[in-house]
Order: sequence, then C-alpha cells, then structure tokens
Amino acid sequence: MKLEDLSKQELIQEIMRLRKRKNNKRISIKTKKRDIVDYWSKIKDECLLSVDWSEAETRCWRCGYQKRLQRCHIIPDSLGGKDTPSNLVLLCERCHIDAPNIEDKDFMWDWIIANKTPFYDTYFTKKALKEYEFIYNKKFQDELIERDILSQRDYDIFLNLKIGRSTNHFAHPWKNDATEAGILKMRIDAFDVKYKNRPKKSKLYREKEKNFEKLVWDLCDVAKEYNFNIWEGRTRNPFSIVLSGFIRRECFLKISIKLSNNEYLCCFTNEDNPNNIQVKDYNINLGADRKGVVEFVRNQADNFCKENGKPKMQEYVFTINPIFHLREEK
Repeated sequence: MKLEDLSKQELIQEIMRLRKRKNNKRISIKTKKRDIVDYWSKIKDECLLSVDWSEAETRCWRCGYQKRLQRCHIIPDSLGGKDTPSNLVLLCERCHIDAPNIEDKDFMWDWIIANKTPFYDTYFTKKALKEYEFIYNKKFQDELIERDILSQRDYDIFLNLKIGRSTNHFAHPWKNDATEAGILKMRIDAFDVKYKNRPKKSKLYREKEKNFEKLVWDLCDVAKEYNFNIWEGRTRNPFSIVLSGFIRRECFLKISIKLSNNEYLCCFTNEDNPNNIQVKDYNINLGADRKGVVEFVRNQADNFCKENGKPKMQEYVFTINPIFHLREEK
C-alpha cells in the first residue's frame, strides 16, 4: 500500500514504526579484523583450526575457505556481548549463519575446533559426502571403489561428466548440503550410463599411476624452489607434465616429461600445456629412474636461473591432484 493511501492515524503509526526501526539499528562494529587475529593468535594453537594464523584475515576460521569474512560475536550482542577482540571471531557468511548464539564464552571455540578440516576448500565437500551417506546409507567412496574410480586421474574424468543442472535456493549465495549430495548422485548416474561396461584398470596401469604421481610431487617441489610453473597433461597427453620458467619473451625454459611404459621421456618445448605436445616430440630418453629424472630437471632449472636470474614468482600450478596446488603467498 502506498503512503498516500493511508489514513492520518495509519500514517502516524508507520512513521513511528520506521523511527523505532531506525533507533534500533545496530551500531557498526569498530574492532578491526587484524586486532581479532592478533588477539586470538596468542591464545589458540592454529593446529586446532581449519586456517593458519597467517591467512586468518582472509580465510574462514571454521571452514577454511577464502571468502569475505564477517566479525561474529562469541556471546551475541543481543545477550550483552561486547565488540572486543576477545568476543569476536572471523567467519564467512555461511558459517556465521550456522554459528552458535548462546551465552557461553567457550562453546564457540569448541564448535570451531570440532569442525576443523586439514585441507583448504574441502569442508563443504566433506559435508556433502556425509549427507550422501545419510540419504543412501552408503559411503560415496564405496560407490567410487565399485566403479574402479580409484585414482585422482579417474576422479578427474568423473568430475568432468556432463550432468543435470542445479541451482541455489532463493537469496542463498551457495548450494546447500542436500543439493551438493544430489550433484554427487547425478554424477554416479552419468558415469553408469557412459561407462557401464568399462573394464577395470590393470595392476600395471595402477602402478604407472602411482609412479607418475610421485614424479609430479617431486617436480612440484622443484618448481616451487625455482618459481617455475607446472602444468600436468590430461586425456590428450596423459602421464605428462611441463615445467616452465619465464623471464621475458626471448628468455624462458620449458621442459616436458612423459612416462611411457616404464621409461621417462623428455623434450624441450615452446608449449606451456603438455596436452598440445605430441608423443613424437619427446626425443630424449631419461631411463626408468625417477630420482634421476628429478635431478635432471633440477639441474636444467638451476642452470637457467644462474644464467638468466630466477623468475619473480610462480604464476600457476595445474595438476590433476589438487593437493599439489600451492597456497597463495600472502
């Protein structure tokens, strides 16, 4: 109803309601996020949390995701809680909504610690897995094992299957646990349709996967040391990886390694993405010793940096297994 349609008495009541609402408006919190971090970092061990103190201004203390953080009261403002560092923690919007609202100074920390997760950006995935198990009385991991989805390489293919659409509830900037569990179910159904009669991978193939994953781990360490970039090949050039160091357009080193059967092949290339490299381009045989391959690559990177200087920073790490992805330097 428009204001001009109200009677005099109704208009007075509406003005009083709006005035009361304005008077009850909460005063914004003045305490800075840095002050909150500084206070709690001296009291709480970061090993108990989902976040390192060095990143506690940008990552949620409960879920560990890098998001815009809100100052959350331990004892709620409505129950007399103060806007002091000792009564505030930093949470993302989603976790702030879930946070306890009780007059107890210890329970908030019990709740945060109980929700600890060891890896960044995995908390809500774990919640979706628990929701899936609750719905179907079966662990999602068991569903994958039954379908011979055992490695990160298998899981990467699984995640890239075309499935039905999903959306968020109105006014929610995230998908809830049930939606995420439903997405997992759609992926299982899509896999069963596309790979219904797919034979299981051989023991030799699984050994090859393990050996190459160890190589990737070692080469990620080399790349981090010399600020080189990493790009692992996928379906178009499996079991391949490129390390690239860039100083300027005419000054760079790009070296690719490929595991073919039980031997490691190598080539120097202009490509960042190993998926654009053909098998015939690998013209150097480095043998079967993984440690020898790592030492070869390290020597190439070391010589390049001694001659041209070290790249200023590592710009990207693209690997099939996200555990290799490096955290951003603050």
